[in-house]
Amino acid sequence: MLIYKTNLVILQATVTNVFFRADSGFFGGELFDYLEELKWEYLVKVKLKNLHSLLLAQQWTEAAPGITVCAFDYQAKGWKMKRTLKAIRTLTGYKESDYFGETQQVELYEYACYCSSLPLSVEQIHEKYKERSISENWIEQVKNQLLAGGNPSLWEKSSGDSYAQVIRTPIPMHKINKGREPMVIRIFTLRIIVQ
Repeated sequence: MLIYKTNLVILQATVTNVFFRADSGFFGGELFDYLEELKWEYLVKVKLKNLHSLLLAQQWTEAAPGITVCAFDYQAKGWKMKRTLKAIRTLTGYKESDYFGETQQVELYEYACYCSSLPLSVEQIHEKYKERSISENWIEQVKNQLLAGGNPSLWEKSSGDSYAQVIRTPIPMHKINKGREPMVIRIFTLRIIVQ
């Protein structure tokens, strides 16, 4: 939790609304508890060993041709409470398979699953997460060029009244890595709405 508490010090007192969007490396109940305590909105991609089988067991609703969605409550071991996971399944093609001597077309899907505090539909959550790629491209440019001199923090004016902060910060991963490697360096963004 050190990284998150460190960023509270960085944030100005005038910042009243924070949106935390992260990849599956940040997926965890302890983080969600902390973000909820701070009243920060969040959107994190789900990372579970049993995710595929969990998604196969869900009831899917067609949202558009070739796209189905579902939402379901889930409580991982060690979590204080259940949270709603939202998933989208996109038909990517077909493959031929032989079943009892007959050739059949089997549907192939791409899945995405998210945990979020945002009151949005599955499709809106998916689109909001895809906006992350814009930030990731910017981070890659910054990481490879601007941060070469060791600048620990940069702010970029974005659309509207939001700012993207790029921070080079060590994140304690000893709990996640089961004690193998105590620290790793991760670069992440916080989208901060100033009101």
